[in-house]
Amino acid sequence: MDQENRNKNASQKSGGRSRSSQRGKRRGGRGGSNKRYYSECPICGKGVRDLLTAVAWGDERKPSHFDCVLKAIADQEDVQGKEKVVYLGGGSFGIVKFRSGTGSSPRFTVRKRVQLEEKEEKLDWRKKVSRDIR
Repeated sequence: MDQENRNKNASQKSGGRSRSSQRGKRRGGRGGSNKRYYSECPICGKGVRDLLTAVAWGDERKPSHFDCVLKAIADQEDVQGKEKVVYLGGGSFGIVKFRSGTGSSPRFTVRKRVQLEEKEEKLDWRKKVSRDIR
């Protein structure tokens, strides 16, 4: 049996669903679309669906989209031509200036660090994510 017939037979057995969608449902994956929103992003106003990648923003420390935070920092700071806003780790973002260098790895310097979250900061929405992971 050639590959095309095998794929057709597998599709008929699964009711047209792909193997990956079947696997996700069997193993407790999402299987379908997860429409649960936790909060509105204070930057863009749209719902935040993934708290694992959310960043605390503003005085109220609400969850915000990671990409929205990158854009907001770039808008607030004076980002020049060869500079970029990047996540440095530990709740810290930075304005990084790239310069051409010899060798295969690019050379860069952190011009400014923007600390948005503290390691000791215990936010209620973060505690919920921790409980859900276990």
